[in-house]
Amino acid sequence: MRQSGSPYGAVLLAVTLCALLAAGSSLGSRLRAPQNRTAPQIAGAAVEGKTLSARRGTWTNRPRAFRYAWQSCNRAGRSCARVRGARRLRYRLAAKDVGHRLRVVVVASNRSGQGSARSQPSGVTVPAGTAGHPRYFDTDPSRDCVDRAEASCRLANSLPRAAGTCAGSIVPNSWEPRPDNFAANHTVGDGSYTWGPAATDPYWAAWAAKVPLVQGQFTGTTTEMFAWAGCRWGIDEDTLRAVGVIESTWHQSTWGDRCSGNDPTIGSFSVVQIKNKTCNGSLLWGGMPDTQNSTALAVDFYAARLRACYNGDFYDGGSWLYNGQTVRQIADAHGWPYVLWGCVGSWFSGSWYDAGAVDYIKRVKNALEQRVWTRY
Repeated sequence: MRQSGSPYGAVLLAVTLCALLAAGSSLGSRLRAPQNRTAPQIAGAAVEGKTLSARRGTWTNRPRAFRYAWQSCNRAGRSCARVRGARRLRYRLAAKDVGHRLRVVVVASNRSGQGSARSQPSGVTVPAGTAGHPRYFDTDPSRDCVDRAEASCRLANSLPRAAGTCAGSIVPNSWEPRPDNFAANHTVGDGSYTWGPAATDPYWAAWAAKVPLVQGQFTGTTTEMFAWAGCRWGIDEDTLRAVGVIESTWHQSTWGDRCSGNDPTIGSFSVVQIKNKTCNGSLLWGGMPDTQNSTALAVDFYAARLRACYNGDFYDGGSWLYNGQTVRQIADAHGWPYVLWGCVGSWFSGSWYDAGAVDYIKRVKNALEQRVWTRY
């Protein structure tokens, strides 16, 4: 019978404690400092006044915190130097950055230490709106722009810009968060499409005249698709990107508005969700399978429709689509951005600032403000 207070018990307890401490030390030693697996990336257009966003890449060993340091490089992407004070996830390009490339260094840390990795340099930063240079595309004036400068009105009436012109005018961006779009991003339209009555009704003559100009003659990354369509039809390219966030999270293969029976031609398709047929099998916008096979065709069509709405192509004196007012009357009362957002909302609800459209507009505006796509 073992007596209380036996020295053997103390020895056993000491051995057990030592073993536990050793095990804890061994477990702690297994957690090493973070190591980078896939390099950080930079999202955004390298244009003066626009914002670049850092994507931190992937890391091992469960990092608990990340820090960012932006660097300015020469045109060749070399001789990079730290940009003083630039330590946030996003970096707004200024005049001093024109002619330079930007790079971001990401530092990941945990309780065992830290590791760092750097991105490839961005494209060369170009001036904002400089003729003859790649640039960011904003929304051009409406055709109904009596109160605008004559030159701007002529520009609005000259849309769409040529596909080749826009291919050479957008800011190149090789960042691709949706590699599953590759095939569709590299398929151009063939010029022969089955458009539905919503795209061809001769009653809306100005809109119907635009549809044959939709051809989808472009290849590139997903973000370049939106820039190219924005150039073609004079629509702010980030607004198009934000619409893509809400419609498909930028996946060109998205199939929405499905109906019972699973008919592969019924529903909405592509990165901007163009409704081919309604549930009863009737053609609406049409365009399948081409609008799903070609990202460029899909965004070309959507931007053309947005431009048509912004120009007032659907006004006939009645209550649809603008509540009985011309777009210029609406703009005089509320401003031109109000007209554009009304057109964005009408894509979802088919009406002018009804409850469904208002909710949809809020979601797109939030995606635009947060630049959600930069986190893809």
